[in-house]
Amino acid sequence: AGLHLCLPGVERVAFRATTREQCLDIPPQECITKDNAPLSADAVIFYRIVDSVQAYYSVTDYESALANLVLTQIRAEVGRLTLDETFSARTELNRLLLAQLDDVAQGWGLKVTRIE
Repeated sequence: AGLHLCLPGVERVAFRATTREQCLDIPPQECITKDNAPLSADAVIFYRIVDSVQAYYSVTDYESALANLVLTQIRAEVGRLTLDETFSARTELNRLLLAQLDDVAQGWGLKVTRIE
């Protein structure tokens, strides 16, 4: 907090980030359910940067890391359900994904607020 001066030629701003909520669209991913039925699942993630130092130094590209993490978690959770259960357990799936993603993303300085 406070006023910080940057001396031109000696110092530079290396990372600019916003603390506002951001949206990340995950493309459709082919998943296989417990009863071997193919299913296409996509997601939209809403997240915020809560610690810009961790967001810069903990992971090379936090958006692609978050997208890859979501894809693997979606495939894992859909693989545990049958096709009929996937349609009825959408809110439960969102809740599970949010808890798992937020737990990992905290180490990257991110806060996952919602998954749709």
